[in-house]
Amino acid sequence: MKKSGQRRFAPSRRLALKGAGAVAIGSFSGLTVFSSSAQTQTKLRMTLPWLPDSAYSYVYVAKNQGFWSKRGLQVEISRGNGSLTAAQAVHSGQFDAGIVPIAASLLLVARGLDLLSLGMMDYNATMGVGLLDDSPIRAPKDLEGKTIGQTVSSSDAAFFPVFCDLTKVDRAKINLVSLDANVRTRTLWERKVDAITGFLNSILPASDAAGFKTRYFLYNNFGIKLYQDSAIVRPDFFRDNPRVCEAFVEGLHEGVLFHVTRPEDTLKIYLQEVKEMAMSATAEDFARIGIAVFIYSVLSEPGVAEHGLGWIDNDKVEGMIDLILKYQAPPNAARPVREKVFHTDFAGRYRLTPAQWRAAQDYAKGIAAVASSSS
Repeated sequence: MKKSGQRRFAPSRRLALKGAGAVAIGSFSGLTVFSSSAQTQTKLRMTLPWLPDSAYSYVYVAKNQGFWSKRGLQVEISRGNGSLTAAQAVHSGQFDAGIVPIAASLLLVARGLDLLSLGMMDYNATMGVGLLDDSPIRAPKDLEGKTIGQTVSSSDAAFFPVFCDLTKVDRAKINLVSLDANVRTRTLWERKVDAITGFLNSILPASDAAGFKTRYFLYNNFGIKLYQDSAIVRPDFFRDNPRVCEAFVEGLHEGVLFHVTRPEDTLKIYLQEVKEMAMSATAEDFARIGIAVFIYSVLSEPGVAEHGLGWIDNDKVEGMIDLILKYQAPPNAARPVREKVFHTDFAGRYRLTPAQWRAAQDYAKGIAAVASSSS
């Protein structure tokens, strides 16, 4: 069902608060540009878990604004093709670091891989089932007898069985089809499937910008409480390169602060840095929604206001581990030890002021309304 009229999501443009403070030595379109005082730059290869959607704008902000280069890093950013694939690529050494949903890395740790989280970036795993607004599917039980598309290498696919179990949906009555990341959402628009699994930060921006109204069964609203993305490396890479890892995470968190407090500047940077995503007529609409989804996600964790970016709730992490061991890990899998899987020394160095928090909430209030009604 194509919608008409104005877009559903038009975030407030009042948010023009400054993010992380620094001394500017140049400017680009009114934005701060940094220059590294380091004579040499250490190269670091990183992967995203997915397409370079605007929810990852903070990564491109960190690069564009020199938050890494001023710390002596030259970071190469690559797109991903699914969370599990990206995490495995970090483990294998194809990349030095990655941004990966923590559920994916915890599952792989339970399967015997060595991965280390260096700090949370994105707090609300807005994963779930996406539907066109006019779909006759009104409750999870209605998914029985329907065709659902998913990208099996994405971490959301691993939690669909959990969702089905908690909502008493018979998976044997569902026709699951595997779809490539590049075509999954379009397949929903073209009604080739009845629903898809995925993340709000990917499905909603693309759909709304293309004129398709969607709604969701978000797993978070059905008792599956999950954090989203963290920065990961191999433990041996951290042991051998602690300063590089610290610089990498600090640059990311400075990018997150910029993203959350200066979304319209972030939009300009994203469209400049990710040119392939900026080529369509709807690129700006697409990107602005993804930026707002990320802001909503960060603000959905109240502890971030008090403790700063990168902070985690240990009890929530232990609950995630319980879910993974119960529903996903191999029989007799060793329980991931939170203290060994999470390095938290880099957390809390950047935080929002109360005024910035309120302004960010106002910017993302449309996304918050969608997320809270998705049940």
